[in-house]
Amino acid sequence: MNKKMLIISGILMIVAGFFVWNQVSSSQENDIFNLSEVEMISIDTEEWDVNLVETNSQQIKVSAENLNHGDGAKAKLVDGTLKIQQGTSKNGLFGGFSFKNNSQLTVEIPVNNYKNYQVTTQSGDISLNRVNLAKSKIESSTGDIYLNKISAHENASIETKNGDIDLSFKTKPTDLKLKTSAEFLDTEQDLNDFNSGKQQLDLRCPDGTMTIY
Repeated sequence: MNKKMLIISGILMIVAGFFVWNQVSSSQENDIFNLSEVEMISIDTEEWDVNLVETNSQQIKVSAENLNHGDGAKAKLVDGTLKIQQGTSKNGLFGGFSFKNNSQLTVEIPVNNYKNYQVTTQSGDISLNRVNLAKSKIESSTGDIYLNKISAHENASIETKNGDIDLSFKTKPTDLKLKTSAEFLDTEQDLNDFNSGKQQLDLRCPDGTMTIY
């Protein structure tokens, strides 16, 4: 084997070893909070994805890599607000490159919960699955926002500056005013059915595509 091949083989072994280390050096951990103690949920990430999902439990469950350990995600209850933040970013191989680019926070929300949410990301995607929006403020700079079979009973604001928004409802609302602003709109719904209502859902993706099922 010539010198060039030895160098290439060495680099490949280092990369493979680093990949394996990334897979085993972190673990998914959970923290549980009593629903009665939480008045608001505030989530703030940079590139991590955020998933809010419905659960039949009467507790709020937060799951993330190395939760509340070292550089892992942090979740703490402060004066009735459940504050959740992504962990500290690590510099990876080759001056910042890292294979660990799929980090995410998952928050399980009790069914029919009406807590207020505030979710902010920079490049992370935000997914809300079958949850009640309540008085929510959901924002991302470049990430996509997925609102899958949600309920909307109060005013809520959803915006991604450069991403897309996908929306579907559990059941079609009868008292909801839907305001939309998007570069492209793809909908199977008659938006004239959402011209008036006591509650307002404000959806904005000025440089993206909005899809309403």
